[in-house]
Order: sequence, then structure tokens, then C-alpha cells
Amino acid sequence: MVNQVERLAEDVALWSVGEIMTADIVEHACDALVGGLDSQALRELAGVLARRCVAGELPPREFVQWLHSRVGHGHEDEQLEALVSLDDSYDITEYTGVGAEEIDRQVMDGAHRLLQ
Repeated sequence: MVNQVERLAEDVALWSVGEIMTADIVEHACDALVGGLDSQALRELAGVLARRCVAGELPPREFVQWLHSRVGHGHEDEQLEALVSLDDSYDITEYTGVGAEEIDRQVMDGAHRLLQ
């Protein structure tokens, strides 16, 4: 089985010759980060999705759905935990009275903070 570092190295090599897309590298980098592999470069790659959200290329709800599915609840990073919880907020708008537009704004604010 290929370890996470080897997989990322292979991804970069495949990307450099046009065999995979940047999104594949970002997804695998985030998987590695969630799996416990941590480095500054890996954190920067994980931030790409937040940048895409802030740039309007990834809808806020899709961003937090992705985080929720990859990171889950109980993360020690408070910023990530807050974003993951916002995914749940979309599902209970009828009970809270907080609309999707307000949650979108909170997601965007959280994405901006994550990038700082």
C-alpha cells in the first residue's frame, strides 16, 4: 500500500505531465492532513478549497459539506470545527430561523479566517 507521502509525490509527478488535475492533488493533500500527516505545505494545499470558496468558484455549502465529510466533528482546530458545524446548520434552517444566505455569509467569513 502506498503511504500518503508517496501518494502526494506521485500526484505531483502526474500533475506535472497533465495526467491529473490540481483538484486531485488538493483532495489527496486534505485526506493526508485529516489522516494525521501534517506540514506547512500540506496545510497550504488544504487552503486551496477555502480560496476557491472565497473566490466564488466553490459554493459555500459545497465547501462545508466537503469539510464535514472529510474532517467530521470533534476536530481540535476550532476554525475547522466551526466550519464543519455550519454544514449541519444548513439542514436545520427551518427550526432555527437562520436562512441559507446568513449561513453562506458565516461560511465565507470562516473561509477568510482559515486563510489568514
